[in-house]
Amino acid sequence: MGSKISRVVFWSCCLIIPWLMLNSCNLYPQDDFEEQYVVESYLIAGEMMEEVLLSKTLPFEEEYDFDENTVSGASVTVFELDEDSTRKNSIPYFDQGNGVYLPGEDVKVQPLRDYELEVITPSEDTLRAFTSVPDTFSVARNAAQEVTYQSEEQAEVDLTRSTFPGRQNIYIFSTVALEPDTYPMTPLYQTDDEKDREIAKQLRSNIISEGSYQVNDDGTITIKYPWLAVAWFGPNRVTVYALDDNTYDFFRSQDVQLGGNTQAPGQIENVITHVEGGTGLFGAMAGASFHIFVWPPEGFSGD
Repeated sequence: MGSKISRVVFWSCCLIIPWLMLNSCNLYPQDDFEEQYVVESYLIAGEMMEEVLLSKTLPFEEEYDFDENTVSGASVTVFELDEDSTRKNSIPYFDQGNGVYLPGEDVKVQPLRDYELEVITPSEDTLRAFTSVPDTFSVARNAAQEVTYQSEEQAEVDLTRSTFPGRQNIYIFSTVALEPDTYPMTPLYQTDDEKDREIAKQLRSNIISEGSYQVNDDGTITIKYPWLAVAWFGPNRVTVYALDDNTYDFFRSQDVQLGGNTQAPGQIENVITHVEGGTGLFGAMAGASFHIFVWPPEGFSGD
């Protein structure tokens, strides 16, 4: 299974909450800026429920500091829902300060289950969001555990099939460089800028649909790991995540905002958040991990 998702999944650009703050000009016209509450929380199938983060937005021209914009004193609850969307179990969260809320008990996230997040702020505003958790899956075979960068043999892995109600699976890759202080960066990412190097230690790929993968006779799917997702030579941990609708919508609209489009600036759509009464992301995923060792090509000179 993948590593902890909160403050981890939003590889390459930054966290959801700072991203929303720093890019608030894309979310709200500046003449009409209105402060909003922001939530950030993720459910990972088969893992324990994790933190909920709560803060407020800022106008674009103001410098953002998460610790200066957090919200304490809220009532935070996650509900497990029945098949008819009625509340079945409630998990209260407790205020740890600095906008961090932790579940009051150890509860494992169930795959193919619906959950509701409810946040009642100190000003009695209510934020609400719903998510459906994808089914779990696993690595059936890791064919190439060592590969040479940009050689004909790409890293391949066979995965068991996940399911998601009403549609095919949507995936992203997360790559974590395990020894970035020992090995050089790949040519595409080489830089001396320490901030950029830090960001590149943990990358996420673009969204890929299940239809892009090869389906095998035994029901598994084979995926080829793209060279574009490798920022460091040496050992890397790769986690494949199946996404719920909320995370899928956020990522695909975020990618448009960050330049993956041909629209004129005035035509760029807002980020899709699915949070009633505020903004942010209450998402769900299922993940499976494998390791690869990437060797530099012959003649590579390093940094």
